[in-house]
Amino acid sequence: MTGGGYLKEWEYDSSPQPGKFGTGFIQSWYIKGIPGLIYAKTGPGVTFGFIKDGNRNINAIVAAIPLSSLGGNPDGQVEIAWKDRSLGTSIWNKLDDSNWGNVERPRTTRQPGFAYASFNFGGNRLYEGRYYLAWNPPTKGGIRGTSLMMQTEGNNISDAAIYNRFAWLQKSIGFVNSTSYGTRNVSLVYDGIGKNLRAARTRAPRDPSKPSKKVPYPFAMFYPVADGIFNGTLKDFDDYQVIHEHLGRQLRNKRAPTGMQ
Repeated sequence: MTGGGYLKEWEYDSSPQPGKFGTGFIQSWYIKGIPGLIYAKTGPGVTFGFIKDGNRNINAIVAAIPLSSLGGNPDGQVEIAWKDRSLGTSIWNKLDDSNWGNVERPRTTRQPGFAYASFNFGGNRLYEGRYYLAWNPPTKGGIRGTSLMMQTEGNNISDAAIYNRFAWLQKSIGFVNSTSYGTRNVSLVYDGIGKNLRAARTRAPRDPSKPSKKVPYPFAMFYPVADGIFNGTLKDFDDYQVIHEHLGRQLRNKRAPTGMQ
């Protein structure tokens, strides 16, 4: 970002100055065909991912950008946008408001965690997947909020899409639980190693003026299975035999009747 609050990007140049970053460019985006500058509150969460638009699979830099009130935006509100190289090196497309549905819009004053996870990592359909977003909400009256997280159904932005839509599945939920308070940035990463989303965040006391005498706040926490998905072979267990043998004893202190179904 620049001092004025504009989102700015620097690209690593191999020439004419090898090993250095080139001149930074102020970023802008298109909102329903209308260009405008991006006023950022803090650094965005950035990932490489795919955007499906009908039959088009767009491989792009995708970002979760907390906005600044300088542009007349709700302070700290997170917007999703992806880089459209066909329009230039500094142009983004903003996710339409309708894709957020009825969920409460995330707000943060810190860099959010943002990651794309393919449904078929290692296969030939990497363009099918979903996005995860995690953040720490702003303090209210000096009191910290619970770290929050949400995910999309998929990555298809087409109005005609009936499945794998780029739509948020549910309202935000506690990253761990309702009393897991956080501060500073959140990091999310998905690279297929271990087949799970991974995360890191900083745990902190709810009230900074009342530090814990038992817990050395703040401290970093790592989550190797941040998506909560168990990757393993599951097997059904037939409970009927056990129920048939013992239910009658429990209810009438005797065996279940012969032929009980």
